[in-house]
Amino acid sequence: MAEIKTNEMGRVILGVLFLGEEPPSAYYLGAGTGEMPTDSDTVLGDLTEVTGSGYERMLLTPGETDFPSLSLGSSGWSLTSLFKRFEADGAWDEITYVFLCDVETGTEGQLFAMGDTDTFQATAGDAFDLAYQHTEFTG
Repeated sequence: MAEIKTNEMGRVILGVLFLGEEPPSAYYLGAGTGEMPTDSDTVLGDLTEVTGSGYERMLLTPGETDFPSLSLGSSGWSLTSLFKRFEADGAWDEITYVFLCDVETGTEGQLFAMGDTDTFQATAGDAFDLAYQHTEFTG
C-alpha cells in the first residue's frame, strides 16, 4: 500500500513531542476518488472526496479504543486502527484511496495521511470495512 504522510502530520508530531502542543482530540477516516495526491504538501482541500448517499467520514478516537495495536516488525513500527464500517444508501463515487484528517466534514481541518486501497464502487446496500495503518521505517 502506498502511503503519503503530509507535512502537517510531521508538524503535529514534532509539536506534541517537543513543544508541548495538544494532539488532535479526534481523527476521521475518509474515502477519496480519482488519483491519490502524492505530494506531502497536500492539504484537505486538494482531495477529491467520495460523494454518495450515506457517505460520511468515520470517527477514530485517539488511544487504545480505535488504535489498539502498536507493533515493531521487520519494516519498523506500525500502528493500525480498528476497521470502520461504511454503509452505502445509494451509489457512491469509485473509492481509490483513504485519508486521515481531524475534521468530520469540510476542508478546513488538517490532513495527516493518505493511502491507496483496492478500487471499488459502492452501491445501495453495500457495506464494507476500511482501516488506517501507519508505518514508520527503522533506520
